[in-house]
Amino acid sequence: MKERTSDGSVVCPKCRGQRVSTPDSRVTTFWGQECIRRRRVCSSCGFRWSTKELPAEFLDKLKESLDDMERVKKAIMVTLNDEDYLRKLEDARDIKEEFRSDNNKEPE
Repeated sequence: MKERTSDGSVVCPKCRGQRVSTPDSRVTTFWGQECIRRRRVCSSCGFRWSTKELPAEFLDKLKESLDDMERVKKAIMVTLNDEDYLRKLEDARDIKEEFRSDNNKEPE
């Protein structure tokens, strides 16, 4: 959803109105990072919402982390589709179940 017009002014996410005021701005933290939280109010429909302005360096680090997570996810999917891996996993489950059943028997 686009929150700004081409000239950079904020638009209401509900009615797309361009008459938006900012009654409150304050410094706060978001994920341990200092940011600016702004309360917004649409003069057209009365809708209220908050925005947060984060430093570009933080957003760059966040994007890198998301890219890393995506690479890990792809590696896991490749591993889960590997037939040898699945066979070894089944063997390990069988051994675990056999061990459990042997240990749960009543002494004779």
